[in-house]
Amino acid sequence: METNYPVFIQSEKLKRLYDYVKSNYSSPCKAHGFSHILRVLKNISLMIENLDINKDIIYAAGLMHDYTRDPNRISKKHAEINAELSKKILHKFKYSKDEIAIIEKAIREHDNKKEINRSIYSTILFEADKLDTFGKEGFDRWIILGTGDGLSRINTIKGVLKIQFRFFNNYRYKLNVSKKLLKEKARILFDLILDEIGKEEFDSLINKHNGEEFIEFLNEND
Repeated sequence: METNYPVFIQSEKLKRLYDYVKSNYSSPCKAHGFSHILRVLKNISLMIENLDINKDIIYAAGLMHDYTRDPNRISKKHAEINAELSKKILHKFKYSKDEIAIIEKAIREHDNKKEINRSIYSTILFEADKLDTFGKEGFDRWIILGTGDGLSRINTIKGVLKIQFRFFNNYRYKLNVSKKLLKEKARILFDLILDEIGKEEFDSLINKHNGEEFIEFLNEND
């Protein structure tokens, strides 16, 4: 039984669920290990400090969102799979049907990168998860994913900029805390990429992949 819970895991219901997920977590992809879950939970804890949110619901969504994944990363439906699993598991921990419906929807939508009508719970999980693609941890995760797919380190890094610029141009973070965290983590990620590829190549990729607005966002006064 887990005794040293993260400080934000407080209710007995959450503690039992945390123990269950940690004991049964089955994501063989190293970029989606339980440490990823912990970082997403930490992001959530920062994002909800001043929000009137049911913590048992949002932390359950964070715990379950990547509960299992295809070891070969072939399936594109892990969000749907984990949403369905959440329905089967959460009732054992005395979550109500209404609570499970909110959690299931948030998990189902956390990998949908389009602008859709998300609930506050879906928005929090979505942004908390995507924030873990930035920072030093995000950089390391990208390297694991890219090289695991057979890409060279340098091509992986270049691809990261393309993905992040495209995502920023298609989705704007909604929560103020998310925007602040994004600036902090994106600056770290981009500094690491700069060190690897140099300023000339970095600037070229900004131009090639329409990254100017993202860079302007990072340079805005906080």
